[in-house]
Amino acid sequence: MNSNKTYQMIQLGLLLVILIGLGSVMISWATGHNPFSNNLLKGVPFNGPLEKVKEETCALEAIEILELDVNLADVEVNVGEGSDLKVVESTNDKEKRDLFEISQSAGRILVKRPNSHYFGIEPQHKIEIWLPSSYRSALMITTSSGDINLNGVLELEKLETTQSSGNLVGREAIKAKEVQLTTSSGDKRLEGIETDTYEVTSSSGTTIIKSLKGKGSCMASSGEIEINSLIGEAHEIYTSSGQITIGEIEGELEMEASSGDLKLGTVIGESWRLRTTSGEIIMKALEGKGNCESSSGDIEIEELRLTGDAQFTATSGKIEMGLKTSNTTIRANTSSGDIKGSIVWNYEDKRETEANAQLGNGAEYKLELKTSSGSIRVDEK
Repeated sequence: MNSNKTYQMIQLGLLLVILIGLGSVMISWATGHNPFSNNLLKGVPFNGPLEKVKEETCALEAIEILELDVNLADVEVNVGEGSDLKVVESTNDKEKRDLFEISQSAGRILVKRPNSHYFGIEPQHKIEIWLPSSYRSALMITTSSGDINLNGVLELEKLETTQSSGNLVGREAIKAKEVQLTTSSGDKRLEGIETDTYEVTSSSGTTIIKSLKGKGSCMASSGEIEINSLIGEAHEIYTSSGQITIGEIEGELEMEASSGDLKLGTVIGESWRLRTTSGEIIMKALEGKGNCESSSGDIEIEELRLTGDAQFTATSGKIEMGLKTSNTTIRANTSSGDIKGSIVWNYEDKRETEANAQLGNGAEYKLELKTSSGSIRVDEK
């Protein structure tokens, strides 16, 4: 019985505190004061704008790896003149705790900001580095929670960035033999990447790249992928949930969206495999050979130019294309829909759901079209 009374008294006490707080806020507003002004935070040790608190320089001669490992901080990379590395830290922590340290061993420089141990609101930290334009070795950046901004043209042996939470922005072209960019939760917005091999990965966030040259993969577990120009030997582009939009593509292509559309401009590749589980596949032009499949959605291609055999399948949706290829044998099959177009079809059943056609001598290429529920239309270009 006594324990119940004690519990009730605690509840009444908490309710009284909440009511007093709300009353103070309402009185402040009624008298024209901002109850959440900075005056309330004067005693907080990390209130206010960022201020430079530490600066160090070190030589980069014979350095093969420059690594930044910073906890809870934004990172800004600048490219400048000179031959030394400059590192600057800014913060609004008036107590100037947990600042970066630089260590060097065996051709490697490590700029490390230790793990912070704060209760409640975290102070802001920013690490800025000035990298000589002559530096050509590896740059590796890891931040547990913070943005990475790449300013200036980077020409490196390797660029690797890893972020648990934060955006990645590259305002100038990135040139490196190897590029690895990973974000767990955050967007990527990059002007351009020119590399031998690339690996761009995002667990959650939008990836936007203006120009990407090289061989590699771009994957998003949940988020859209948008690339203006994709050129290289071979590409693997995947998203589990989101749309893929690419302007022009050159190279072997493997692309899949589990839930989202594929919207492509001109695709020129020796071979390609395109698939969406739930979404449309729309292309301006497609050249090469391969397989294209939509489990639930239309397939629309303005101009198809074959260099080998190809198969197109829409489980629930239509197939429409303009064919600019001679000497091709076409077979079309639909469970429920029409087969039509400007080419001359030879229907194989009374329902006109199976048909074949021949362009030229029909001996060079084979084109197979199949829909479970949707029409098929092929026009000769």
